[in-house]
Amino acid sequence: MIARDAYHQNQWAAAIAELEEQEGLLVPSTFPREKERLDVSYKLYNFSEGEESSTGRWAQGPALDGQGEYEYVSEPVPEGEKPVLKPAPSNLHNTLPMDGTFKR
Repeated sequence: MIARDAYHQNQWAAAIAELEEQEGLLVPSTFPREKERLDVSYKLYNFSEGEESSTGRWAQGPALDGQGEYEYVSEPVPEGEKPVLKPAPSNLHNTLPMDGTFKR
């Protein structure tokens, strides 16, 4: 499995390098930057237990694109209401629910 993981990481790195060569660091380059929500573009929202992710390069310091500063948000606040979703169609499940309520 480690060999497959290594291959997939190399595959992603090659794909990213190809896109960056064609379009620059941020892809897609065709999206108008003025329409981007720049207030969240450089924030890392912590949805994990602990604060370990705050120490990474992705959480502080100048952004790799040179356009902003990374910011770590320890306790993010939702901007909208919790969505009310319909259950997925039963034909999309490949594992039956454990509570016994599944009906065909």
